[in-house]
Amino acid sequence: MLYCLNPSCPNPENPDTHQICHGCSEDLNKTTKQYLFHQYRVIKLLGEGGFGRTYLAQDTHLMDERRVIKKLITPLQASAFKQAQELFKREAQRLYEFSHPQIPKLYAYFSDNNSLYLVQEFIDGHNLFKEVLQQGQFKQGKILQLLQELLPVLDYIHSHKVLHRDIKPENIMRRRSTVPNLILIDFGAAKQIKSTLQPGNVSIIYTPGYGAMEQMMGQPCSASDIYSLGVTCIRLLTGSFPHHDQDGNWKDDLCIYDGKGINWQWKEYAYKKEIPINKRLANILDRMIEPSLNERYSSANQVLEDLENLRNQTAKLLEVRRDQSVQKIPSPLESFPVNTNNFPYNQGIVLQLFEFKVITLTLENSIVNYHDNLGQAEYYTLNLTSDITLDMVLIPGGKFLMGSPLTEPGSLNNERPQHWVTVSSFYMGKYPITQAQWQEIMGDNPAGFQGMKRPVERVNWYDCVEFCHKLSQRTNLEFKLPSEAQWEYACRAQTTTPFYFGETITSDLVNYDSDSTSYMTINKTNYLVSYSNPSLLGEFPHQTTDVGSFPPNAFGLYDMHGNVWEWCADNRHKTYQNAPIDGSIWETNGQEQYAALRGGSWNNTPELCRSAYRHFLFKKLAGVIYDGVGLRVVSLVNE
Repeated sequence: MLYCLNPSCPNPENPDTHQICHGCSEDLNKTTKQYLFHQYRVIKLLGEGGFGRTYLAQDTHLMDERRVIKKLITPLQASAFKQAQELFKREAQRLYEFSHPQIPKLYAYFSDNNSLYLVQEFIDGHNLFKEVLQQGQFKQGKILQLLQELLPVLDYIHSHKVLHRDIKPENIMRRRSTVPNLILIDFGAAKQIKSTLQPGNVSIIYTPGYGAMEQMMGQPCSASDIYSLGVTCIRLLTGSFPHHDQDGNWKDDLCIYDGKGINWQWKEYAYKKEIPINKRLANILDRMIEPSLNERYSSANQVLEDLENLRNQTAKLLEVRRDQSVQKIPSPLESFPVNTNNFPYNQGIVLQLFEFKVITLTLENSIVNYHDNLGQAEYYTLNLTSDITLDMVLIPGGKFLMGSPLTEPGSLNNERPQHWVTVSSFYMGKYPITQAQWQEIMGDNPAGFQGMKRPVERVNWYDCVEFCHKLSQRTNLEFKLPSEAQWEYACRAQTTTPFYFGETITSDLVNYDSDSTSYMTINKTNYLVSYSNPSLLGEFPHQTTDVGSFPPNAFGLYDMHGNVWEWCADNRHKTYQNAPIDGSIWETNGQEQYAALRGGSWNNTPELCRSAYRHFLFKKLAGVIYDGVGLRVVSLVNE
């Protein structure tokens, strides 16, 4: 089938044998490749439906910037077209006045040959329905992120007396690079134009399985959009989506919805399928989809307030649980100077000794036992300002076996061959670089999860190299990103187990995706990769936490597992074949555009947080896709 790209063509589909379009009499050899329409070069059909067609085009007046052209299907009668044109102008003007980074910009609207057109910003990305099909059901952390990003957009449009009317996964785009990256598309204005002009129609616009009862009855309000957003979250969480059956009726195969918008059974389904969901978050979603307007949230701000309360309550609950579990899991002791002596190599640096509890876990018949011992380490403190400091811990030199054995559950081939590495003493940051430290040195704060004591994230490799350079200039010391060998040596802290806590981790000890419990089969035997504490399941914050919130390893380093990935200086290498054995940076592959990261992050499963796990990312990228990526610095010991 040949498709004519002339937007004015009334019948653009042509048999493969045609050379002339039977709809507009244009040459198909040309119009199937591109078509110049006003100032826009139409290059691709993006979609077609009952309300019109959508094209991808280039604006020839603006350096061929990409645009989206929407052609609306309008009535043929002259009187009806005039009515449509007036409504179109009114609705388009309201969209044109929008100025919000999460709403596609409307650049132009016009009529041509009795057809109406919108020209909008092109969003480079994918919709959430495609995302869930490709990556699987959303976890509650992504649901929280979705709500926190889109509810302010709803508040914005509702304050302008505009309703979206058709919120669903297909109408939420994830932009590839910018922050925030969730974009609300396809407002119901275009659909209202067509439906209003149909005899007997009262502008009933909704998608079955997403619309509230009052919307189905032609009386939508701001709470209707909240209902649709709540349903969208539930469907992304459960993986249940409405579709047409053989008779053309809408149906939910997973039976989370009775089809009348009254009896929702999604929590029962989630429980049956062991889908983790915070009870307070579930209550918020339930109130968003209440059939009764009197019981439902009436504004987006009300939902945001409850989400903020949820966040605060969760943080307090975690603190209470940690306090209550001191006998089982002692919290790290506050660092305090035991003795000091002048550091001979750098003027003004003083070494101090601090003590802390070192936690070790053992597994006995699937029961996790906690053991603690007293640890000590030396460190020095740099004062970046009167209240912003940087603690650097002395990592004593030694020899260790780098990589993982074949028998380690979750291990990968790029962690082999195992090889002995001798590492000289060096200093490493006690914590990942915080937002306060980054902002003081770089002058900005790119982090998505704001908090001066939280680790900085959304930083690329070159940003981190520049940070080290500026920090070095500021302090007259030499700071770098660690080599992979330095990082793994410091992380292991003389352990050989998958984690420095032992064979496993729990959400009491590490900020990771504690919704996941993973097993790996080796030689027909199931090995436990990780253990998620049932008492905290579903209560974890699903975001970064203040540095130092969890116990350190035996070298006195905090957050080496989870919280944020940490960039290393090394370029990407697929295996350890020919790797350095002196702990130095592996600088071959000089043109390599990918660099190594270690440690895992808040949204990673346990096996990705192992001491040996190696990850690689494009050095130049940043933004929300890297909202779990930060850094930790090292400095040399002058001998």
